[in-house]
This record gives sequence, structure tokens and C-alpha cells, in this order.
Amino acid sequence: MLDHINNLNPKKLLEKAYDQVSPEIEEMIRDRLYKEGTRADESKIITFANAPGEVYAASTIKRKRKKGQPSDRVTLKDSGDFYGTIDAEAKDNFVEITGDTDKFSSTVAPEGVLDLTSDQWTSINAKVVDIITDEIRDSI
Repeated sequence: MLDHINNLNPKKLLEKAYDQVSPEIEEMIRDRLYKEGTRADESKIITFANAPGEVYAASTIKRKRKKGQPSDRVTLKDSGDFYGTIDAEAKDNFVEITGDTDKFSSTVAPEGVLDLTSDQWTSINAKVVDIITDEIRDSI
């Protein structure tokens, strides 16, 4: 029984667990961007050309309203191209989150867009602990 436990590789367990939650990380980022229009630090995303007190320029707000798109928050989803590039990949002891920020970097600063909030990381890490615990339990 102890041989099974001794053969467990902590780095591999962690990588496997993060690999399992990677799709959820990607979806959490997409959901936060679309529903809240916030960065990982929970600050509102605003465009470089925003009107005072707004997240967009007045002309963009008018265009978005005409299209039936949200105008009270920056979703970064106009065409959906950027959302399709969001990728979370498990590495040895961390998750690398990438995406093609060039798709919006001329209008919005990319800092904090491709990350989770503190609460989201807490939720993900709790799931990772559960996955690792189950793996260890199954080894006994």
C-alpha cells in the first residue's frame, strides 16, 4: 500500500489536476469579461477613447446599442475572435493563460484581462485540491 503512495509524483498530480480544470478557467475568464467587463483585479475595463464616466466613446455606445450589444461594459467579444484564443494550459506547477490580446490592444490595455480574480483562483484551487485528494485516495 505504501508503495503506491511513494510512487505518486506531486508535480504530475498537480499538472493533471490543473489540466482537468483548465477548460473551467477559460470559461471563467470569458464569463467575467462578458458579464462584468472587468479585469482580474475586478476593475472595469475601459477603452482608451472612452467618454467621461463611460467605458466606450459616445459613438461606440450608440453603435453597440443599435446592434443590441452591451454598452455599459467592455466585453471584448464583438466578433468572438479573441474569446476563441483564450487558452489555459497546465504546466509543472502552474497554469499558463494565453490569448491573442493583439485583437484588442489598440483600444484596451491588456493587463489583467487574461487572469482569474482572487475568488476565482480560490474556487479553482479548491477543485484542484479535491482532484489531488481523490487521486491519493484512489492510490491507497
